[in-house]
Amino acid sequence: MKATLLSFICCPVCREDLRLDVIHRDQENIEAAILTCTACSKLFPVVAGVPRLLPNAINDFYGFFKQYRSRISPEVWENNYRDENRKALEKMLKKQKCTQKSFSLEWSFQGKETVTWRFTPEERAQRVVHQALQLTEAACRDKVFLDAGCGNGLLTEELGNYFSTVVGIDLSYSVEQAHRRNTRSNVHFIQGDLMHPPLKFGAFDIIFSSGVLHHTPNTELTFSCLTPLLKPGGRFYMWLYHPIKSFHHQMMLRLRKIFYRLPLKFNAYFFLITFVPFALAKRKLKNMFSKNKTVELPWRVQLINFIDGLTPRYRYEHTPEEVSVWYRKRNFHNITVTIRDHFGFGIFGDLRKNESSSEKRL
Repeated sequence: MKATLLSFICCPVCREDLRLDVIHRDQENIEAAILTCTACSKLFPVVAGVPRLLPNAINDFYGFFKQYRSRISPEVWENNYRDENRKALEKMLKKQKCTQKSFSLEWSFQGKETVTWRFTPEERAQRVVHQALQLTEAACRDKVFLDAGCGNGLLTEELGNYFSTVVGIDLSYSVEQAHRRNTRSNVHFIQGDLMHPPLKFGAFDIIFSSGVLHHTPNTELTFSCLTPLLKPGGRFYMWLYHPIKSFHHQMMLRLRKIFYRLPLKFNAYFFLITFVPFALAKRKLKNMFSKNKTVELPWRVQLINFIDGLTPRYRYEHTPEEVSVWYRKRNFHNITVTIRDHFGFGIFGDLRKNESSSEKRL
């Protein structure tokens, strides 16, 4: 974490400013610290260089806070660790834990592979700027960009070439490897929940969320939670699944209802010895006998594909017409579908300049 990130983050519970107590610093990077809300006194750690701004951080990182308890006043400790407070948070966020574990496992198989969904980070960044957002590179230079659901962070880091400041947020622990790999001073990573975003209202010129919101408990509600973070005149882009009527797709949806209930590690090993070899062999045979050659994906990428498609607890499908209504309800205009492919579509809208995003509430 860099100290400059403080101007963008806030308490995910009450949305007030955070006070920073640095424990360990490596040059400009703050590797360990305690963040305390200046209003409600909620505690959030910086662990392995990443701010963990989760509503339930006091439970998830109890060992960290216990280790540095001498730096926390008795009143603040008592406020955070009252039994009723901890139990209420655990109950509220229990279902999100399944999603967090699923995507943490998914991105742990990335290894040193830099290709994601068949594209290099450079290719993906160009697609984001030119196709998804329909911007020129010159128009990006002074913009503050939020990657909402940044996954492995490869794209997020590459986007630092285009935008003045880039913040990547993800619920999963993939942000740890993203932070370790990051070499750009204008790119930041945080761990947070998109339904309780620990980011200040009106802080971003562009919000980008590709293949993420439909994996939250309520796609439209999550969109609504993120909208206030946008500056008036800002652009909000998201890529979502759309309905597919094919037999293969319907079978996949039925299988997902089974697999998301099973232990994640069992699923990973099962996919590795069954679905992955079959998919690799099928693609190789198709390339042998077809004139239209397709890219042969590495086994790691195939495994990530199956984990992504079959293990998340939530997986909703939407139509562009439905999502356009969401935008209009929240005072967006210039609503444009920019990308359509087999699995889904990309759409953006611009927040009207007469809309005060800092006053917009759910």
